[in-house]
Amino acid sequence: MNKNFPKKEKAHLIPIDEKERLEVLKNYNLIQEVFGSEFREIIFLASEIFKCPISAVTIVTEDSVQLKSSIGYSIKEVPRNLSFCNYTILSDDIFCIQDTAKDPRFSECPATKEGGIRFYIGAPLISQSGHRIGALCVLGYKPKKVNKYQKISLKYLSNCVVRLFEQKQNSLIAKVSELKVLKEKKELFFKNEKLFLYEQNLFCNILSVQVLNEVNRSLADIYIKSIKVSSMINKEDFNRIVTMNDVEMISEKSFNTAKKINSIKLFFRDLNQNTMQYSNVNKILETINIFFIDKIKNHDIQFNITLDIDPQFEFECRPASIVYVLLYLLNNSIKILKYKKNKWIQLSLTEFADSIEFCFADSSDRMERGLFNNEEDKVSIQSGNKFYFIDLNLLTKVIDKQGGYLKYDKASDNTNIVFVLPKKAVS
Repeated sequence: MNKNFPKKEKAHLIPIDEKERLEVLKNYNLIQEVFGSEFREIIFLASEIFKCPISAVTIVTEDSVQLKSSIGYSIKEVPRNLSFCNYTILSDDIFCIQDTAKDPRFSECPATKEGGIRFYIGAPLISQSGHRIGALCVLGYKPKKVNKYQKISLKYLSNCVVRLFEQKQNSLIAKVSELKVLKEKKELFFKNEKLFLYEQNLFCNILSVQVLNEVNRSLADIYIKSIKVSSMINKEDFNRIVTMNDVEMISEKSFNTAKKINSIKLFFRDLNQNTMQYSNVNKILETINIFFIDKIKNHDIQFNITLDIDPQFEFECRPASIVYVLLYLLNNSIKILKYKKNKWIQLSLTEFADSIEFCFADSSDRMERGLFNNEEDKVSIQSGNKFYFIDLNLLTKVIDKQGGYLKYDKASDNTNIVFVLPKKAVS
């Protein structure tokens, strides 16, 4: 606020639509806005039209008039009751004072008496809604007469200013809308990621319980055999061959049990780290066997693996995620196949020039897309008169994180799912 223009008690005139006008001004977001060079070109042209040294784009707030862009004038804000522009926004017409010293409304105004301003002309800045939010004005130190062509030119330039306001507002709305969309996408991403992790952890917990149950059974067998061996050794006529066989069984079960426990630990570690690393086919298949081979045998399911790839071939991947997908499919197959007489599961690995395909098939009936509630991300599998479904969306998320994709063969008479991973061989 300029010290030369103290605020007086005299109240300023107020348009009849003042409340709505201030709301429109707020929506334009102009009060805190710093205007750029695009407005300076307009006010420079306005000064040239009237051959005056001062011109400005102003906005009229509740208590003051802000000079958002100006030339020839260093003041940035004046009290509204001392401003010429407050009169400009009272009408849609051009407001002109040819000699401020002869106008009783402004003859005692500080701008006239102390600032030396003798001429003012302003065109109201009228929004699309019809509210006058400010002015494009020109000021001079000498009285001046104007013609209709100058007034028309000023009116045209004021419309240009409003169009720039509209562009700024539309740009702001677009930016806010874009930020809102980005925020919603981010929230949806974290929500989906949280749900994905929950589903993934839930399935992994189920797997762990299954494997740990098998570990407990193995430990129980080891304990029983150990007691048997211990009691036989204490007998004088113990059968050495039978005892050695039991000891070997204890040793083998202990070794396999330790491998299972270690596999669970490594599986969860890799799944939590979720980082790309080099692994080979053998390691992946070994983990699959440790998790599921006993369960497959218990259900009398024929499990075949076909390799059209070097078992020692190393490629960059997330091994735990690949194991996760295969275990997920295996677990679903076992649930379905236990109701069938013909039980088989086939896992085929094929190497191509730039990818590796994991083809998973079983003896359940052909998948039909959309059979379950017409959901695009689920696949139904028929077994007898019962239906089951695989959440392909969950598997797709796991594979997407590795740059791969999932597909299935609708033409096949059996369940046939393929997921493709890009490969990167170790040189």
